[in-house]
Amino acid sequence: MNKMQKYINALENVMRYLRKEQDKINNGYESIWTVDMLASVHSEINELLNYAHRGEIFFKFGKKQRRLQATYFLLDAYNDSLSQTDLGQSISELQKLYYHL
Repeated sequence: MNKMQKYINALENVMRYLRKEQDKINNGYESIWTVDMLASVHSEINELLNYAHRGEIFFKFGKKQRRLQATYFLLDAYNDSLSQTDLGQSISELQKLYYHL
């Protein structure tokens, strides 16, 4: 599997877990992810996925700044448990891959 396909798979994995968190909230269950956080992650990942499906890797802030906005939620959030969720772990895996594209 080439790097681009691994990247697309990682993006789609984040989207899958993001939808699960959104479904939890929509069904009345609690989530440590807020609706605003999920909307922000969705927007970023959707944009990256659109570029990836065209065979492009998008660096919003240039190639030297390779940190995903979604990663900041894991690093800066008041709740350290975000990184322990399936969504948080999938974002971390995506970030590791993104650094090396």
